[in-house]
Amino acid sequence: MEHFCSWLEALARRSMVACLFALAVGASGCGNRLGPVMKPSPSTGEPSIVDPESPSAPPVTASWGGRLDRAPVVTRDGIDAVIENRREEMVSVDLELTGSGLGPESITTRLPPIVLQGRERRVVHIDLRSLPVQSVGGPASIVLSGTSRANEWGERPLAPISVFAQLSHGFDTLFASTTSAWTPAALAFVNGDLHDPRLIYLLEPDELARLASEKLVPAGALRAQTGARGAKRDLGGIPPQVFYDELVVPFLHPVGRIWGPDGPIVYRPDPDDLRLSPRPPIPEHVVVIIEDLRSDIRFPRPELHFTKRVCTTWSGYFVDARFGDYLARSGIQRIGAAYTFAQLRSLAQGDVWIGQLDGNGCTPRLALDSGDYLLAQYAKVEERGVRFEVKYEGESHPIQFYWSSLRINNDSPSDATIELTLDDPPSRVMTVATQMLTVPDLGFIPGTTFRVNISTGTCDGVGAWGGTSMCFGNDPQGGPHTTASKYTIAHEIGHGVQEAGAGLPFANYNPQLNIPACRCDHVRYANRLHCMQSVELQSAAIVEGFAHFIAALTFNDRRQRDCTFGYYKEILGDDGRVLPPPVGLDCSGPVRWMRNHGCVPRDQPGGVEWDWLNFLWNLHTAGANGLTMPETFALQRRACGGVSCTNVNLLWSKLRQAAEEIYGVSSPKAQRMRELGQTYGVDQ
Repeated sequence: MEHFCSWLEALARRSMVACLFALAVGASGCGNRLGPVMKPSPSTGEPSIVDPESPSAPPVTASWGGRLDRAPVVTRDGIDAVIENRREEMVSVDLELTGSGLGPESITTRLPPIVLQGRERRVVHIDLRSLPVQSVGGPASIVLSGTSRANEWGERPLAPISVFAQLSHGFDTLFASTTSAWTPAALAFVNGDLHDPRLIYLLEPDELARLASEKLVPAGALRAQTGARGAKRDLGGIPPQVFYDELVVPFLHPVGRIWGPDGPIVYRPDPDDLRLSPRPPIPEHVVVIIEDLRSDIRFPRPELHFTKRVCTTWSGYFVDARFGDYLARSGIQRIGAAYTFAQLRSLAQGDVWIGQLDGNGCTPRLALDSGDYLLAQYAKVEERGVRFEVKYEGESHPIQFYWSSLRINNDSPSDATIELTLDDPPSRVMTVATQMLTVPDLGFIPGTTFRVNISTGTCDGVGAWGGTSMCFGNDPQGGPHTTASKYTIAHEIGHGVQEAGAGLPFANYNPQLNIPACRCDHVRYANRLHCMQSVELQSAAIVEGFAHFIAALTFNDRRQRDCTFGYYKEILGDDGRVLPPPVGLDCSGPVRWMRNHGCVPRDQPGGVEWDWLNFLWNLHTAGANGLTMPETFALQRRACGGVSCTNVNLLWSKLRQAAEEIYGVSSPKAQRMRELGQTYGVDQ
């Protein structure tokens, strides 16, 4: 099996497709901050602005016709595409076919344009000879795409549809599947005979199920397949060497025809083209068959090239790590560097891959030689249109990044995992930002970019300030760097969440009350402008309470009843003792600090951050009568006069009125909001 694997991976080298086997890597991580080498190209651009006059649903759609949309097919007549106009107006449609799989380049051919009347549905026949890539031995990918135009709304792209297609050696029979690249090869192997019992051993279970659902194979085929898994060496009578030579090798060495300037021409990829041309993976169950037959198959060319992923993490040490449910382990906190921009460089060959890591913080499966590599990961992440970019203030290169060294070996069945032990401000911010991007309904608005500046001094005289542009620095009162607290990072990002969702309201932190329990005189190692217990003008308390609330959602499992907030300033106890930070505070129960400690201003509405934090937590987690983040932002905008809340004095009375206008005075949501306002003492 080792020789087969080696040879197989040699053909797929640099193809960046899924892997046949889980293969070998050992990795060691380092996190030295070096100068820039190469900026990775983003895999997606900035979100485009949608024309408000364009139709909300696709005006023209494409789908595969006949049985192809439900099951794999064998046909001599070509395939059909159904083009449907879903609008009342007349549209013109331009269609094109793009094929790939016989070399590094894709081939595109155009189909005759069509005109559709309102609500018309047209079947477009695609002859076998018009396929831009006509692959024999292994499947090609055929994509149908195009554009539609109408006077009422201009030009719109057609959502593409694709199919895996393989032809017989005479180019007169097509084997096709919309879901599996292996199925056309298996069908070609049995000459399209759907009743050939050998299909039980070759097809993937879901493909066999699709054929059975269309009554194209016996209903008992799935049951037979289950039993066949225990008799892999039999292969339904297929000799192992025949299976390997006539099915596996052609799958990886396709030949065929492509459209040239004067029509179809025979094309036989040379080895270099094969290494550059993406090939689909052999399914796992076939790999298991091959592994079981390894002693019965002769394998050529034992070259050592393997496909595998390289995975990495973000990390940081947080003084408040023990509070909450997430990033709450002891010691250094790590999280997979999901959706981080990165690049992988071979010391022998140069750059191997540039792009975004996946949701687990891993590269795609890559064909990698044994040797030494460097992985650069950038303090830049994007998911669902929300982006974070982190840089040191005043440095020449725009985005902070880190090189990690690793060695790829071929003696271990594992991917390369780099567990960084970084503990500097950018990595801490990226650790928290990545965690925030995993939290559902946290209020992120697609198209928002959060630009984070890291200061080695203060941030305009304070430790940190937040918004969609934010700064983290050293606290001027002598406390640690503000990124040492995960709750501080999430809090400042929370200001940006509110800014993008509804606008940041006006904030005045000085209601002039001389009651110690209502002030921040007990705070020594951070700024005293405001704190969790200080009474503020109500709009300011809402602003800070909302940012606390976003931080609480980031690190607490909202499915649980309890909520703990790791507060980063001192807390004044009722007995007069001052508790040093970080302090674990209850963020779900009714504290009612403003009312219970005589902090209610007489001349204008006031508020306390702690009360608003707990009110918002319960308003958001109140089941069917709670508010989602889009509803929360809609409520705030209505309370601000129907527009942005930027610099608007946001009040409880306006929020209550907005809820009654949106949901109705007697609605469960409005009633729940009034009850919570009274319970948590924010209803001044």
